[in-house]
Amino acid sequence: MAHSNKPIKGKFKKSLNLLDLTFLGIGSIIGSGWLYAAQNGANMAGAYAWISWLIGAFVIILIGMVYAELGAAMPRAGGFIRYPNYTHGTLVGYLIGFSAMLAYSSVVGIEVEAVRGYAQSWWPQLGQQDGSPTALGMTFQIALIT
Repeated sequence: MAHSNKPIKGKFKKSLNLLDLTFLGIGSIIGSGWLYAAQNGANMAGAYAWISWLIGAFVIILIGMVYAELGAAMPRAGGFIRYPNYTHGTLVGYLIGFSAMLAYSSVVGIEVEAVRGYAQSWWPQLGQQDGSPTALGMTFQIALIT
């Protein structure tokens, strides 16, 4: 009998194929934050900004390895929130979940502001010299969100 990857109603699909993993990876990196971070880092630190990226990459790799081990040892839906809950209690689990909700919900506003900032290169009336939006720029951002 052949194994099917079709999810059963009410159950989580417990396998990922190459396409799933590819889109998960792309979905987690596409955004404007890393572009603005690179620009701001270069403006502040100059040519040595790459050192902070190496330190950040090392720290993220360590955190990723911990979550990979936890995910293999205890595969649970919502592991990002459940593992701190298991190890440090419900208050920490709640705080991690609440901060994740705030972070995920703020992405829309950040991306819209970034799109306006990029579009300002071709349509200068969208922003002022300091980078803040004009009334037209704010209208543009609201239109993008809706």
